[in-house]
Amino acid sequence: STPLPLPDMVPLDKEEAYCLGVITGDGCITGSHVEITCSSLDVLSQVQKHWGKRPVYQRSNCWDIRYYDKVLVERLLRWGFPQGKKEDKLSIPLPIAKGSMETIAAFIAGLLDTDGHADPDRNRIRLVTASPHLATQVRFLLGLLGIPSGQTVSLPTGRGKLKTYTIQIANTAVDDLLERVGPYMIRKERWDCLRTPERHSHGDILPWTWSDTKKVSGVNIDTIHKRTPA
Repeated sequence: STPLPLPDMVPLDKEEAYCLGVITGDGCITGSHVEITCSSLDVLSQVQKHWGKRPVYQRSNCWDIRYYDKVLVERLLRWGFPQGKKEDKLSIPLPIAKGSMETIAAFIAGLLDTDGHADPDRNRIRLVTASPHLATQVRFLLGLLGIPSGQTVSLPTGRGKLKTYTIQIANTAVDDLLERVGPYMIRKERWDCLRTPERHSHGDILPWTWSDTKKVSGVNIDTIHKRTPA
């Protein structure tokens, strides 16, 4: 019998890998479109560079962009991205699991630019998810990059119905992450607070290679619509 072909298992470039990290963190597939809701115009601008320009809608404290693209939706579904509510169903897209160190780093950058949190007081980076599969897989990818991480599990509280899994990267591991993943991050202002004097004194530690983030906003996003919150 003829073996079934793997779904689009082709090498990804770093731009596509970053976009996959963004949609894993702040995106969803709703019906026939991909929607990304993010608090950073710089991140959406980077997505537009790769997936094409679309109108951006302004909400109270974030921005919303939608891709009515059947090919994109079908590709993401083949790569394992869930449709509809995704909280506990997320996992690493299939091509990332087979990707190069560069594409893995770019994917982690997109995920942290959307769902990561910097804690300068404790010199750590945190990523919280309701998906145990995603937590395990992200820690595996970090290990491939030589970045140690820890994990805690919290029981549901308040109205929450799901456990949450917190990945923590702390102390010297922060240096490792900023060196290996930092070149692909867009939200420089989010991570600058973690830069120690030693990091500031070595300009090669954080080579923000894609763009000058101070100039990104507004350059690639032409149409911004104000939307009244529902």
